[in-house]
Amino acid sequence: MNPDYFFADPDDEEEKFGRSERAIAVAACNRCDLKLDCFQYAIQNNITEGVWGGAVPQQRQAYANKVRLNIRATELKYGVQ
Repeated sequence: MNPDYFFADPDDEEEKFGRSERAIAVAACNRCDLKLDCFQYAIQNNITEGVWGGAVPQQRQAYANKVRLNIRATELKYGVQ
């Protein structure tokens, strides 16, 4: 598979008209046994570009924000500063 699919330019005309390289990359991820490992690697290393573990940057950022909020809520619940 062409690795450029995993780092497609979201402003590319092909992306705008539904012939999405990103969609091809996500579909490939969905068939991969390492999807979760790949996703976790991208989160842990704060990778802000490309499709990793079947998720685009915005999806990974939303997940990371949710995890941070849950950790902070737990800290507050147990009095951790």
